[in-house]
This record gives sequence, C-alpha cells and structure tokens, in this order.
Amino acid sequence: ASLKRASAIYLAAAALNAAVPFSVLPFLTRWLGPAEFGIAGNYLAMVNLAAVVAGLSVHGIISVVHFKQGADAVAAYVFGSLRLLMFTGMPLLGALAMFGPWIEEVSAVPARWVWTIGMVAAFQFVVAVGLVVFQTREEPVSYAVAQVGVALGWGLMSLVFVGWSGMGWQGRALAQLIAVAAVATAIVWRLRRMGLLKRSEQSATTASLLAFGLPMV
Repeated sequence: ASLKRASAIYLAAAALNAAVPFSVLPFLTRWLGPAEFGIAGNYLAMVNLAAVVAGLSVHGIISVVHFKQGADAVAAYVFGSLRLLMFTGMPLLGALAMFGPWIEEVSAVPARWVWTIGMVAAFQFVVAVGLVVFQTREEPVSYAVAQVGVALGWGLMSLVFVGWSGMGWQGRALAQLIAVAAVATAIVWRLRRMGLLKRSEQSATTASLLAFGLPMV
C-alpha cells in the first residue's frame, strides 16, 4: 500500500510539474510576443547549460552511495556536494560576468541580467540535491512539495510579473530566480534539520566528487 501511495504521489508531482508551465505558456506567448518570448527561451537555455557546470551534476552520486553504503553515508556526500557547488559556482559567476557583453550579443539577454543565470543554476542544483535525498529516504511528500513548489511558484509569479506588472521577459526570469531560490532555501533548512549538513572527517573529498561529475559533463 505504501509503495502504491508513493508511486501515486511521484506520478502526481511529475504531472503537475509538467502541467503548470504548459498551462502558463499560452498567456506568456500572448503577453510577450515573438521577440521577448525568444529572449526568455534563450535565458532558459543558458540556465540549463550553466546547470551542467554548477555542481557538475554530482547530486547523482548521493543515490548511488545510499544504496551501496547505506543511509548513514549520505550526509558526507550531501555536504561535499554543496561544498563543491561553492568551488564551481563562483568561477561560473565570474565567467558569466566577464563574457556578459558577448552573451548579450548572441542571445539578446542584457549583460546586467547574465549573472542571474549562474544564480538560478546554483539554486537548481541545491533543489536537485534535496530531491535526491527525499527520494532515497522515501519521503515522497517532501519530494512532491519541492518539485511542484518550484513549478507552481515560477508559473504564478510569471503571470503576476509579466501579465500584471508588464515586466516582459524579465518578469519570467525573475519569477524563476525567486521560485527556485525560495525552494532551495527551504531545502537547505530541511537538510540541516535532518542532520545532513554537518561537516566531518568523513565528508566526501572534492576529488572523489570530481571523478564522478566531470565525466558526466
């Protein structure tokens, strides 16, 4: 029964996660117009590219460790993954700031907005870490709340910023930044409450995480 319940929750979360952006799309298409909608698309594409660098997708190792070494070994890799984000996130922000004018030329995303791409990517990595932890610890409700929270927050704030405030594509980008930052903050608080952010001698080394993440890039 618990397996069926968990499967139903994951399925519902996945459905809502896909349905919310799809439902908002017709409104954004009409409000933004072709040119601004294209810029919004370019912004999202660059976020997805930056997400490959931010954290190097090492959150994937957490589930591997959980099933191979047990739940007690997970904390070291959660802490190590977030520590690695600091090492990769700062150079990413620096590179985005340095190449901001060039990025503006090829994408039409203003240079003053380029730094937010790195911030969104970093927050998305934190959310990904949380989702992996919730899934491995069999907490489907927490997983669903986090996943749907990002999509719902992004969708609703996009309607407000773009439709009501008339911010244009910037409203969609700002909505994404706020939504993912809020959920990432909540996840860090939850991980701390779970005792998974305690630094110890057993914390996963940066080298071991890089050995996992770099080939995935």
